[in-house]
Amino acid sequence: MRLRIAFVSLAFLALGCAEVVKRTPPSSDDAESTAGATPPSTDAGGGAGAAPPVTDAEGDAGVVPPVTDAEGDAGVVPPVTDAEADAGVVPEPPLDAGSPVPGCSEPIVIAVEDSLGQSGLAISQGRYAATWSWSGYEGEEFFRRSMLAILDEGARLITPAREVESGPMILALDDGFLVYSLTPGALQALDLDGRERGPALRLPEGWSLRSIGRDGSVVRAIGKAPGAEGAYALFVVDLAAESPVLERRELSAPEWGVNRALSAGRDMVFRGAAPLRMAELSYPSGEMVFDRAWDGANISIGDTQYDAARSEWILLAGEQGPEGGTYPVAVFLGSDGSAHKIDAPDAPMLRAVAGNLAIGEGSIGFAFWDFHSPGLVWFLRGDGREPTVPRRIDLEVTPHIAWHAPSSSYAVLTQSSQHQRPITLSLRCGITPE
Repeated sequence: MRLRIAFVSLAFLALGCAEVVKRTPPSSDDAESTAGATPPSTDAGGGAGAAPPVTDAEGDAGVVPPVTDAEGDAGVVPPVTDAEADAGVVPEPPLDAGSPVPGCSEPIVIAVEDSLGQSGLAISQGRYAATWSWSGYEGEEFFRRSMLAILDEGARLITPAREVESGPMILALDDGFLVYSLTPGALQALDLDGRERGPALRLPEGWSLRSIGRDGSVVRAIGKAPGAEGAYALFVVDLAAESPVLERRELSAPEWGVNRALSAGRDMVFRGAAPLRMAELSYPSGEMVFDRAWDGANISIGDTQYDAARSEWILLAGEQGPEGGTYPVAVFLGSDGSAHKIDAPDAPMLRAVAGNLAIGEGSIGFAFWDFHSPGLVWFLRGDGREPTVPRRIDLEVTPHIAWHAPSSSYAVLTQSSQHQRPITLSLRCGITPE
């Protein structure tokens, strides 16, 4: 039988210094059912009934949802080709990680799999947590596993790759992590070492998780009942409670639908096609703070975060170009209803903009790709939000970005390929917004 490995190395595989890590079993058999689906992004051009990306109020979600079809519930990622076959469409110079973190001088190999699914990255108290799913067959039986590995502030492995019951999606908490699965919907709080804090919290049987966000220890999630016409409901839990319980509540302002980013005391709601309508709703009252239509070219939303320091929403979006392609832009929506965008200078024309953003100290980082060509990172620097030129992440795909406060730098988790096996999941850290 072919040996499968998951490990962390401080250099490329060619250097032969990998550390093999033994997988440990989960606490229950439910890990096999946590498929790597993620919430779809909102497509303004197509009028999709899709949900917005997962939102962490601290700007550290690190999980990127795939683009889905216009029906909003298919969850099917468009076909892709290997980035190696079309690397020339991305601009130079390539990404140079630098070394403000001692262990970040080279990409850190997290896992090598023949079949790598969804992955995620979150940072809490300086610790890096990477999640991913992989699948295969044991005899004739198909299985899917969700995995977790944690590195310390210096990017050294402290929690070897182990199987987790819920996953592979992840959010950063103030003092730990939250891993969760979308189908079936389930949440599991972890401490900084990756140990479970109590039992997993599950949505009712058959329910899936549509979107999620947090405010301190309080986590809110939108769930969907089984079936194409299944109802939606809000689920709330305070993870700081002595015995956390997932409470079901009515969804505020249901007429606005479920295409929402959930943040601290507010929701950003998207509705319609061209023009895309955007509204901020207060939570829990559901009162309208602002409601406006986007008056520029059609945009599709890749990720949404709330910047509490500036009282505004930040969106990673793809703007439709006159020739039919898509270009990355950052959209800013103030709670007073104001709106403006910043273009990524010298960015290539893409097929889509799929990725996420992270809010740092004095900068904002974006990581994205188009399901075809290599991933890119892009930054806005300073109070004036000066845009940098997007940089290529070698020939890597499916990037996830997160802010590492102790080193004042960013980290990006990527895959080496979508199809060319074996597939390497690696972490680049110590990235400064140049």
